[in-house]
Amino acid sequence: MAILGTVTDITERKRAEEEIRRRTAQLEALRQLGLEIAAQLDLDALLHSVALLAVQLLDGTSGGLYLSRPEQDLLEWTVAIGPGSAPTGSTLRRGEGLSGKVWETNEPLIVNDYQHWEGQAAVYDSYPITAVLGVPICWGEKFLGVLDVLRDAPSTFSPADAEILNLFARQASIAIENARLYRDAQQRAAELEILRRTSLQLTSSLDLSTVLDGVVESALTLVDATDCHIYLYDEASEAFTFGAALWDDGRREPAVKAVRRTGLTATVARGGEPVIINDASSHPLYSTPESLKWDVQAVAGFPLKRAGRVMGV
Repeated sequence: MAILGTVTDITERKRAEEEIRRRTAQLEALRQLGLEIAAQLDLDALLHSVALLAVQLLDGTSGGLYLSRPEQDLLEWTVAIGPGSAPTGSTLRRGEGLSGKVWETNEPLIVNDYQHWEGQAAVYDSYPITAVLGVPICWGEKFLGVLDVLRDAPSTFSPADAEILNLFARQASIAIENARLYRDAQQRAAELEILRRTSLQLTSSLDLSTVLDGVVESALTLVDATDCHIYLYDEASEAFTFGAALWDDGRREPAVKAVRRTGLTATVARGGEPVIINDASSHPLYSTPESLKWDVQAVAGFPLKRAGRVMGV
């Protein structure tokens, strides 16, 4: 019995030493990964690196990254790493699937038998997922997304794995927020330059069609839109006339010949305030004529004013 106890003790000690070595190696890898991602300012490249390094850190088979889309109250699968990963673009609601649960609780979640887990998302029914670990990515109180790592059977995840991935997610959140701030600053600088050039262009001509063409060209670039149209408005008669149009393929014909009195353009003209619609398909102020064969997701109308009077939309 004494010999058996000694052998057991040695075995346990070796396991503990091996776990310490593994843990030390992970922490060193975590430090190196933190330095690597902190130097990246390109947001798309950074997100891919975060997902890839997370899979490598935990010896995963695959993994990826969900980003929060607060304007739609959804999570979007943005980066996929490894074989058998779902295509990017799929979405989850709060509480739906493993990542939706992570979003809902703001806590790491381990599921080591996903196929028999009662909370699995329908979108992943056809994927042979076994063990999954998901952790939230947060910047202070701001929820950014969920980082997932997957392993094939018979491998599983432990609380120690969740802890190390959670530490990595905290480092990643700093890098992601820095990259977003840098991207926003670059975009803002580009927008200011467009506005400066537009101002010079508009004040250099007295020809109305030239001015209106310049406005739609600049507007299309500023908001990365697919098309932009100006309708001039006569307040006394409440009548509209076509002013200018530009599509992203270079066409310049108007979207519609006549403006509806109950539609978006007329509403903006009468109210003198912007109207933004992010689900045009079901909004009463917007309807696409049957003769027009394009799908519109989002549309915005802005009044063109002078001395408080609306001159166009």
